[in-house]
Amino acid sequence: MILAFSASSFAQTDEQRAAIADRIKSFSNVCVAGDDCGGAAIADSAVAALPGEAKYAGCAACHGPNGG
Repeated sequence: MILAFSASSFAQTDEQRAAIADRIKSFSNVCVAGDDCGGAAIADSAVAALPGEAKYAGCAACHGPNGG
């Protein structure tokens, strides 16, 4: 009787498994050079089209004047 009760308490539906997987999934993704990571190519092409001073100002806004 106890074994049957404990086994049924651990049985999960597909919906419950999906909800658990959604809750414990990683909150970020690692993008490796050469992989298709979404918006990276768009940002690269937008920056590449800028003239030198505008490119420096755009990067320095977030990374600072020393690139940090």
